[in-house]
Amino acid sequence: MVIASILLYYIPQITDNLLMNMLDINIDKSKFEQQFDRFIRYVLSTSSETHFLSFSSNETTSKQEGYKLDVYEEAKQNLSYKKWIESDIGTGRIHGDSVKALRISGNKNNLVDWRLIDRYANKEILKTDLSDLEGTIFNLFNNIQEESVLFGQLVESIGANYSLIAYFFFIKDKQRFLPISTNRFDKAFQLIGIEEFSTTQHCTWDNYQTYNLIVEEVQSLLNEKIKGEVYLLDAHSFLWMISGDLESDLKPEFKDFQWRNPDVSTVKREILQRQGQEVFRKKLLQYWKNKCSVTKLDYDSLLVASHIKPWKDSTDQERFDVHNGLLLTPNLDKLFDKGLISFASDGQILISSKLSDTQKKLLGLDNTLRIDDLEIAHSYYLEYHRNNIFMKS
Repeated sequence: MVIASILLYYIPQITDNLLMNMLDINIDKSKFEQQFDRFIRYVLSTSSETHFLSFSSNETTSKQEGYKLDVYEEAKQNLSYKKWIESDIGTGRIHGDSVKALRISGNKNNLVDWRLIDRYANKEILKTDLSDLEGTIFNLFNNIQEESVLFGQLVESIGANYSLIAYFFFIKDKQRFLPISTNRFDKAFQLIGIEEFSTTQHCTWDNYQTYNLIVEEVQSLLNEKIKGEVYLLDAHSFLWMISGDLESDLKPEFKDFQWRNPDVSTVKREILQRQGQEVFRKKLLQYWKNKCSVTKLDYDSLLVASHIKPWKDSTDQERFDVHNGLLLTPNLDKLFDKGLISFASDGQILISSKLSDTQKKLLGLDNTLRIDDLEIAHSYYLEYHRNNIFMKS
């Protein structure tokens, strides 16, 4: 299959070399089918499930690969790039924050080798002045220069350390960029019939863009096979997993297992919803630092994980997006759910005129309440809540 359907998204930064490379790269459909069958047999054999519905709901894929979203969220929070100012360049603050974004709590980050992280933290791989490196990172996360230029500047500053550079791009935008392990993904690409492309010792912008586009094409193929929606990180997980020895853990009864895409029963949906909401709550507790988004109450067992755009109205991706959630006290959660309060994009509380002054006083509501530190990504969900749930009058 020629990878062409998603090239338009990248047109502003597609070079002639990249375009020529992409037109020459094909995924062998029959080999992809073989690897998909391996994958399905493995994830069903190693979980208690009889059907594969999605990467987020399956026990095996969630356990083995779900950490990447946690790494992304914690790294973005640790980076604190929205607090950077231009005068920070050269002071060591930006480098220090980038080290925090690499050293995730609990040693969860295996997207970059810990030895490389240590060498980066100790500036052993630094090839330019610290101010050059910090200026590049500052520009990357503030969208000041073209990403192709910044990729090259990172190579100049810290060498062709592909996994480290790709990690920074991934933390910037997980919708377009992915972490990389060159040996594993070169092996995975060969398994699906891509023989003419390699990432090993090819740390360039064009190579990285080609890599991301191949994974997007795998995502498209997986979406044709799986009932639930497949995301870019899911395709990344699929490729990582098929490059390993899946057969070693396979139960005998799954050797010749024939997979068919099932319908999702009502009971199964309820189970998936409960599991998903538990995962979502953990993410919100981490994101809001175990405090109510509004009042800052830090009694986490009392706090409720509230979807801004309701679960029933959300796509799978929106259901697990940490920006689609607020951590609220029970009374604020109920008011928010019923549309009696909402929030402006700047965090200011909006109170429905359906509540009388007496009721507002008894509920502890006043115009001083607000949510601090909202990100741009929250705006979409808050706008949905204001337009579809909030009762203005």
